[in-house]
Amino acid sequence: DADSFIKEFLDPNMRSATVPDLMKGAWWMRDNQLAPETVMTFEHYAWKSKPFGSGAIALGSQQYRWTFDDTTFGMIYGKITQDAYVLVQIHPEGKWVSLALFFDPYDETATVDYLWAY
Repeated sequence: DADSFIKEFLDPNMRSATVPDLMKGAWWMRDNQLAPETVMTFEHYAWKSKPFGSGAIALGSQQYRWTFDDTTFGMIYGKITQDAYVLVQIHPEGKWVSLALFFDPYDETATVDYLWAY
């Protein structure tokens, strides 16, 4: 049911202790024209604060942390990307967030899809 899904989706026991305030909570992808994504959370990713003196970086799985539109396209897109990894980078001053979506971290020829939010 929806209540148990939301509790698991935002389970406080699974949160990273080092997630930056900027990335806490659920992100609603209203009017997302690029993909049929609806809600996502990054709190459960493995976060490293200030890896280069400032900013933050994280690695996580898209599976179980992103939801998709209840359309045929949303179901297909969700199935295709369920095994994807996401690399998150935050600008040292919080000016942008970069998301890199990839499937096989050991494949040097694999395509990486990037999204920047300002």
